Amino acid sequence: ITTDINSLLDMVEQLPHFKRRELAIYLGIDEQYIINDIMKAVVEDLFKLAEDYGEAKVSYESPPYIEDKIKINYDASDVDDARKEYECAVEYFTQLQGILKSYEAYEIAALKSKLIKCYDKLSGDFKTRLNNLTDEFAGLNKADDSYVFFIRVVLIYFFEICIIGQRPESEIK
Repeated sequence: ITTDINSLLDMVEQLPHFKRRELAIYLGIDEQYIINDIMKAVVEDLFKLAEDYGEAKVSYESPPYIEDKIKINYDASDVDDARKEYECAVEYFTQLQGILKSYEAYEIAALKSKLIKCYDKLSGDFKTRLNNLTDEFAGLNKADDSYVFFIRVVLIYFFEICIIGQRPESEIK
């Protein structure tokens, strides 16, 4: 069987993210490249889901004080775990912001609109809704821990900037 480089790249592109990550590690590709690739794929997948909603206007709000936001959105027994998850996610916010800057404003607005609509259609407390959003957006990549982690990074980023979750009273205008 003869395979040209384009066919080989197409085959790699069709692999689930965890298989691509395994291949990259095997080939000795820098982990930072893998992280950027996964995070970009998560954002692109979320954009694909948002295409049906077209342009939407969602105003940007400055991030509220995160401790207050966590406390009003999580049960008291979950606050410490939420804080730890936030601390892990925040390390990737700068990279995520860099990726988001490569999209048009209306595309970001459509993504925010999609997140709001998906969040609003779910029931339960914030933790339950966040877990359900994660599962929904992971789709066929639920077994890929890195992919799921970066979905959480994206969701926690949008939680921080008040796209999903309740705002602390000090932030309500």
